[in-house]
Amino acid sequence: MEFKLMIGFTILVLGITLYMGYRLYKKSETQFDIAIRERTKLQDGSHMLGVMKSVTRLGNVETLFIIIVPILFFLIRSEDFVTATSIIVAAGLSIFVSQLMKFIFRRNRPTITRAINHIGYSFPSGHATVGISFYLTIAYILSSGSDRMPVIAAAGLCIGLAIAYSRISLGVHWASDVCAGVLLGLMCAWWAIYLYRMNYTLIWVFRTALLIQ
Repeated sequence: MEFKLMIGFTILVLGITLYMGYRLYKKSETQFDIAIRERTKLQDGSHMLGVMKSVTRLGNVETLFIIIVPILFFLIRSEDFVTATSIIVAAGLSIFVSQLMKFIFRRNRPTITRAINHIGYSFPSGHATVGISFYLTIAYILSSGSDRMPVIAAAGLCIGLAIAYSRISLGVHWASDVCAGVLLGLMCAWWAIYLYRMNYTLIWVFRTALLIQ
């Protein structure tokens, strides 16, 4: 039953994202995006500008690399290939999907006025996609089997949403980019968590370690 729900949700999310991408194809802005930007933009020198810059770094590739590499090293040494698989899927799938969509739709970013990480096209937000997928998955894994799982998972989701919001407030993404990124991130996280619960292992990735066992 859960697998069927996941397939349905995946089709829905991809359908919504593709439709949004088609409508926004190579467009620089919409009235919705402009209205949200006017309400959320931060002034240079404000305290929240520094806070949002720190938050957005949690979704940077280099930050995720620093977090993921030692975790995977520990998990592989501990022969916990199921958890390692889930983390790889959460990060890898979200990066792949978001970058593929960027390449397809090639939407321009807002005018950049601050020194923020903003490489590549705008739609969807890679930070929002990866942030939601990775931190929600990590939170679920850390709290799996615990009574506090809903609270910890919600905390992971909030980190992802904070990263998503930071991209709008810093002016490096339109709100529609971020909305699509959040949906894609939830989809990727669900797949990663499902594989974790099913004790799935990427055998072709850990083939050598499994043969040693």
